[in-house]
Amino acid sequence: MLALAVVLILVAGLFVAAETALARVSRSAVEGRAREGSSSAQALLGALDDRAVYVNSLLFAHIAMTTVATVLVAV
Repeated sequence: MLALAVVLILVAGLFVAAETALARVSRSAVEGRAREGSSSAQALLGALDDRAVYVNSLLFAHIAMTTVATVLVAV
């Protein structure tokens, strides 16, 4: 159970990193790269159009994983 809790905490950390990156990315920088032909920048622009949905989903997943990990350690 402890190993699963550690894995959940590590994955939750990745979700927090993704959430922070998505919240702080400069739209103008991404648009510049998209104009240069970057396909990943084009995909990111789609995510930036619905930024709140993605940030909230990542936040929910982070909180859920952290809660499950806490319960696993406590039990």
